[in-house]
Amino acid sequence: GKCISKVQEMSYNQAWYSGLFNAHRAEGFTDLILQFFIEWFIGYVMLYPFALLYYALWAAPWSIYEYSNGLEDVVIGALAWVSGVAVMALPLVALAG
Repeated sequence: GKCISKVQEMSYNQAWYSGLFNAHRAEGFTDLILQFFIEWFIGYVMLYPFALLYYALWAAPWSIYEYSNGLEDVVIGALAWVSGVAVMALPLVALAG
């Protein structure tokens, strides 16, 4: 959702400015593109856990609360929260595993 797009934007901006700052070190265009990709990936991997925490502790609970009708939706909301957080945590599990 919104937190993943923010992580993508922040990692892209960090990689772009880092690439501009370190462009004099690149021996060619291929090195510049590879350096950009590596910086973007590292930034994305480092920022993703914060996006997961934001989603798990703020975005998902408020979204579930907005669409619930009362106490009868607590179990369904808890299942939705667990499944949403689990799906969002899969990249971290795959990276760590």
